[in-house]
Amino acid sequence: MASASDIIMTENRVPMWLRLRAIPLHAMHGVYADEKEFGTDFELDVELLVDASAAIKSDNIDDTIDYSKIHDEAIRFSTSRSFNLIEKWVHDLAVELRVRHPAILECIIRVRKPGIAVGGALKWIEVEFDTRTSI
Repeated sequence: MASASDIIMTENRVPMWLRLRAIPLHAMHGVYADEKEFGTDFELDVELLVDASAAIKSDNIDDTIDYSKIHDEAIRFSTSRSFNLIEKWVHDLAVELRVRHPAILECIIRVRKPGIAVGGALKWIEVEFDTRTSI
């Protein structure tokens, strides 16, 4: 009798989303001088579509994406340089992660900048880049 894993894996691919949500960080992004000098608090989401078939077969972390490495890479990337626009930041981070980790099939990067006053107080602004919808 076939196991559930055997049935799911008949197509040789098991796509799964790995999500790291609300990673807090302080970074020097923005168009204003004080943002570049003092920095701003942000929240970062990283969502990765991966082929988990090897990990399901082996049950070994070496056969999947290590969440802690993605977390550390996303923070290091986001705090080691300065972007004027969040749009550029989320795009470049998505590209960087996909280049470094070929097992990533698709990627969504989302950044929230809290406490923005644009004609009134907002909880945050959010910018999202989804590689599935890139042109």
